[in-house]
Amino acid sequence: MSRIHDALRKAQKERESSLQKFPGPVTTIPADEESGSIESASTHVAERVSGAEAKSSEEFIRFDQLRSRCAKHVWMTNPGLLAFARSNNPNAGAEQFRGLRSRLYLARENKPFRSLLVTSAVAGDGKTYVASNLAQAIAWQSDRRVLMIDADLRNSNLHKPFGASLGPGLSDYLSGKATEFEVLQFGGLGNLCLIPGGTPVSDPTELIAGERFGKLIERMAPVFEWIIVDSPPILPVSDAGILTRVCDSVLMVVGAGTTSVEDAQRACQAMREKNLLGIVLNRAEQAHAYSGQYPYKETKEMPV
Repeated sequence: MSRIHDALRKAQKERESSLQKFPGPVTTIPADEESGSIESASTHVAERVSGAEAKSSEEFIRFDQLRSRCAKHVWMTNPGLLAFARSNNPNAGAEQFRGLRSRLYLARENKPFRSLLVTSAVAGDGKTYVASNLAQAIAWQSDRRVLMIDADLRNSNLHKPFGASLGPGLSDYLSGKATEFEVLQFGGLGNLCLIPGGTPVSDPTELIAGERFGKLIERMAPVFEWIIVDSPPILPVSDAGILTRVCDSVLMVVGAGTTSVEDAQRACQAMREKNLLGIVLNRAEQAHAYSGQYPYKETKEMPV
């Protein structure tokens, strides 16, 4: 775990505390690869949604059925935000996400899980960047069905790397304005699917804490092999802790140069009882180690 310690100490030279007892494996992502910057329903709509869900809850959803009934989009992926968008120019970022993917498969062998909450200590650590690229890394494998859910209703950005629409999305489903079929998108990237954040709301915590999110995960779990949930950061709000009640496991992102040692320790402690699988050290100064074999361009940062 010394890489996390060293990176944070370098970014915070004035501090004397150390980063100790971080559980699980550590994966680092090169700094140069992080990128890019992100009324109540009417009575007849509520009745339509509840009626459709009552009917659908009685039947098991197959993937082909889900795909035929959901919204079809042609996503315009942003190469500056997705390491795998440069299919003809492999880079260190893509290689790191393949490594992270392998570590997670090994973790599943020890303790099976299907839903993975990706979060961070504070805003700006790059959790959305990690969630979107990890999802694509898994979906690139043959016949892997992956669902991404943007549960950061305060700052929804998961749709941006894929050029997808913001809504309808999770907030619309949680508030009873839309069905699961209406909020789920297929964008033409294999079996990779997305439920975006949806319409901005003033009460995200109340929506997240309701029973509908748990029902959504329960409904989608038999259909998808991986469900990757982009969560709000741990320390500023309580949403991440609420989401861990539903998700099987947690992956925490630590930003080298943005996350203080104390904040990283506090966030890690808050997730200790939540099946915290490990830490992703983002913006690690490792790019030069790959530059000869994995060329890539420098991009702007995405504080999500």
